[in-house]
Amino acid sequence: MVTKINGVIPMKILFLTSRWPVPPITGDRIRAFYLLRHLTQKHDVTLVSFYENFHEIKQLKSSQLNVRIRPVKFPAGLSLYARLGSGLFSKLPLQVHYYSTKKIKQVIHEELKSNSYDLIFVHLLRMANYVMDLASIPKIIDLTDAISLNYERLLQFSGFYQNRSFNKIYSLEKERVLNYEKNILRKFNRTLLISGVDKDYLQAHCTVDPMAVVQNGVNLDYFKYLPNGCDSDKIVFHGNMNYLPNVDAALYFYRDIFPLVKQKRPRAKFFMVGVRPKKQLQALEKYQDVFVTGRLNDLRPQLRSAALAVCPLRAGAGLQNKILEAMAIGTPVVTTSLGLEGIHARPGKHLEVADTPEAFAEKVVSFMNNPGKREEFSRQARQFVEENYTWEKALAPLDDILNEFE
Repeated sequence: MVTKINGVIPMKILFLTSRWPVPPITGDRIRAFYLLRHLTQKHDVTLVSFYENFHEIKQLKSSQLNVRIRPVKFPAGLSLYARLGSGLFSKLPLQVHYYSTKKIKQVIHEELKSNSYDLIFVHLLRMANYVMDLASIPKIIDLTDAISLNYERLLQFSGFYQNRSFNKIYSLEKERVLNYEKNILRKFNRTLLISGVDKDYLQAHCTVDPMAVVQNGVNLDYFKYLPNGCDSDKIVFHGNMNYLPNVDAALYFYRDIFPLVKQKRPRAKFFMVGVRPKKQLQALEKYQDVFVTGRLNDLRPQLRSAALAVCPLRAGAGLQNKILEAMAIGTPVVTTSLGLEGIHARPGKHLEVADTPEAFAEKVVSFMNNPGKREEFSRQARQFVEENYTWEKALAPLDDILNEFE
């Protein structure tokens, strides 16, 4: 008889993800890292993933994750362009071709041949093709977001980029991704999504329903609550600055909202904090009171020193880690209705929500002008995150899902 560990029967799990989960500095890596941390506490897990440099492997070995690893160097250069080129004439999404290599396919085949796995856990749709048609072992896939919904929303603002090639590629990719997501729902035993909005979107397009919502959390020990003095003129927006919904949000704030803020707060400063900022964002740094930091080893000082954090998303899907992180650390947040999706916070108590430039600017200025309001929202937001969005609470439903395959 197999002994349960904290109510869960230990399993031998093969975990596939496209990007090395350490350091956990972007949304996909953060989620992969905490999924692995949760799984390895009760299960025997082997990680198969691409990596970019040996420093990443060293970091994982020192991260206290008890996981066996099969790292595969990500092949860039000419082979990458060849894979993308072949993808133009395929029905599969381009991102599947981007991460499609013979080497990692071989490693996965070796693992399945030489080990008796109880379960395959796939992180993100781009890795699904390696085990899509395998029926002998139960499979769970964490899509995280409904990527087709993300593309659909991006296309609503495609005129913003004034790029016909962009429009054409994303229109084609949106249909490919949606068809691929529907195929995943048919082929995998369970599909995980990060929010009910993403789940509802895919349910509307596919009658098969092996879906479950498993939310994100926030590391409260890392994002400690320290609501000390801040610069009342400082506004921060943080995230992956190479991710198109974030790029759009930053440009939207700078062009449509920030000038309205400056009318009321002439000394206001806008900081864009995050990895790999696109050229459109880097170009803004030539303007007064606009700062683009690029990657920082620690973004917490930027959040703590700001009067507020903004998340003016108009496109995207899933749940915004950046909002939970700011709320946890005690920095008040102004976001859009789309940015709030998946987070069950109450506007007017835990954060502020606005969907027009004028209303958004008004909410921003209100926080800048009122230290008492900042303190009240800061305290209530932290309490909300403590009660609802620890990683332990967010990933608890995963144990029940895994028990379905015991």
